Amino acid sequence: MSAIQQLQMSGCKIEVSGGHPVRLRLENGVLGKKEAIALGQLSSLASVQLRGCIVSDDFTSAISSHKGIRLLEVEDCGISDNTLKSISKNQTLTCLHFGDNDLVTDTGVAFVAAMKQLESISFTGCNLVTDLSLVLASRLDRLKCLSASSRLITGSGIADLARLDSLTSLGLAGTGLSDSNAVLLTRLQALSSLTVDNTPIGDAGASCLLNECRKLPALGLQNTRITDSMFSMLRNNDNIETIDVMYTNVTCSGLSKLSVLKGLRELYFSGEVDSLNDAVQLQDIVTLKYLYLDSDVSEKSRGYLVAALPAVDVLQ
Repeated sequence: MSAIQQLQMSGCKIEVSGGHPVRLRLENGVLGKKEAIALGQLSSLASVQLRGCIVSDDFTSAISSHKGIRLLEVEDCGISDNTLKSISKNQTLTCLHFGDNDLVTDTGVAFVAAMKQLESISFTGCNLVTDLSLVLASRLDRLKCLSASSRLITGSGIADLARLDSLTSLGLAGTGLSDSNAVLLTRLQALSSLTVDNTPIGDAGASCLLNECRKLPALGLQNTRITDSMFSMLRNNDNIETIDVMYTNVTCSGLSKLSVLKGLRELYFSGEVDSLNDAVQLQDIVTLKYLYLDSDVSEKSRGYLVAALPAVDVLQ
């Protein structure tokens, strides 16, 4: 039986390019010694993506010694700090994502931070990690993409991240990010992608991000503490094209002040609209092309918006 056949028997999906296996994917499977041996025989593999799997020490060891893998995802696989210690021996990985693993702590992230070749790491849903993990991540000089979520992360480690001139993408959704620490994000002037959904960030922090992060094309503020007051604090930022304010206390009156953002094209909104007069206020955003509504928004509210904004695609 070939190595590919062995892995396929275990439920793995193998993607082939140019006659060589380059990508392995598996959900809710078991990876033991036989699969580890097979993995070692596939030197052309560049990507391994696992979710909800039981990953044995043998398979982890095979990953750590593999010379070709560049991207590794081991999400919701019950891995621990010791697993990351083993994986950290791999010197070819450039992307390592290990989200939704509740046993991972700052100790595990410290092992990862020793992998100086890493350009992308993600530990979203690792609920035991703290701001120390952001400090540890700041030691990765080549890091371009970082995604982290844990309520134990408040943002105090962001000041250390500011030294990373290469950081272009940062995800902090689901953290305890506060207004005072959100201001520190403005030091990351290379950011072209930022997510702060589901955080306690409010008007002061959100307006600061919109005003000072000049390279951001989009900002997600879903389920944050922003209100209409935020919009009166805004200055023009031509680069902002998309804003998501779903599941907030924002109303049409506040949204009308987004007209100051001369490049805004897309808006995500979940509020109810009480009248046609309310909906007409959004006509002030003359650059708006697409308005995306939450599925729970009433047909009556959608009707007001469609009638008031004939040049806008109102999608639900």
